[in-house]
Amino acid sequence: MLIYRRTVLTSLFLMAFRFRACATQQPCIYEWTASQWSKCSTECGHGHKTRRVICAIHEEGDITIVDEGLCGGEKPEDKTNCTNEEKCTGTWYSSPWTPCSAECGGGSQERVAVCLNYDKKPVPEWCDEATMPVLTQECNVDPCPTCFDSEFGCCPDNTTFATGDFNQGCSNCTLSEFGCCADNYTEATGKNGMGCEEFVESPLNLEEGKEEEGSGDQDAKSFECQVTNEQGEIATIECAVANATTTDVDDLFGNGTDTNATMHCSKSEFGCCPDWFTAAEGPNNAGCPVFVLGICNETEYGCCHDDVTLARGPNLEGCGEPTCAGSLYGCCKDRKTIAFGPHYAGCE
Repeated sequence: MLIYRRTVLTSLFLMAFRFRACATQQPCIYEWTASQWSKCSTECGHGHKTRRVICAIHEEGDITIVDEGLCGGEKPEDKTNCTNEEKCTGTWYSSPWTPCSAECGGGSQERVAVCLNYDKKPVPEWCDEATMPVLTQECNVDPCPTCFDSEFGCCPDNTTFATGDFNQGCSNCTLSEFGCCADNYTEATGKNGMGCEEFVESPLNLEEGKEEEGSGDQDAKSFECQVTNEQGEIATIECAVANATTTDVDDLFGNGTDTNATMHCSKSEFGCCPDWFTAAEGPNNAGCPVFVLGICNETEYGCCHDDVTLARGPNLEGCGEPTCAGSLYGCCKDRKTIAFGPHYAGCE
């Protein structure tokens, strides 16, 4: 009997100790308790970090975990997003190659490269320039056929193929809508010398997307360009960003602010007049001074050696090499002697 009482008393004592009242004799306060956040799950880019959140009683420096239902309010987050850039490096992306600058005889094509981060945003400082993709390459290196070996020979520029006898198919650029190119022979195909060899078109002509909706601004920022990396992943960035990684846009297009610069007539809207000095005021040589054949010595730069063709600059500039190539009626069939009229007039 004595043993039984001791056992019961011992059990009651242990139960009392286990379920003792709070030391403060105040109602227990249940509150959410959280540990410190873990490290970000990634060393570069976007990841997540976690922590432990419990409902507990804080009592004399001790923490007792209780059922979460005893804690009021919303349970704090135990997982959150994070971004870590401690060990980040960028990735080179490049644009498509531009068209080859020549159809034959060796040309070049270009592209731009841009360094992007994990979000495919430009971060130039994250990439090693030593690993930048090649930005220029040769193309169309096969030799070009020459007009000298063709059935009807060359036009007066000694380059263009004639399509028949007596320079058939050759150009008379002075009567064309947009005037002549710098060789005083080739027709410009558009305003400001477009289509001429000296015409500079954007070498960074990336694949331009549609203009952003709601924007009437024609600035390069309103266009998107696609670039790819070595793995074939595609990124879309503002074209202006890609251009800025290589050449300043103003320098590239010759749009600087030098007010002392003088634009040659070949760059004007309607090209040059036949004197290759005066800018035409409209198509078909509108507004050009009228010159009578043979009085070229009254023009700005005088005559070529044939005393017929207008020189385009001092020291017989633009008269051609050989001289007959730049003359009004071109060369005789020997490709050396100046013709003084159509159909090889004046030739032996």
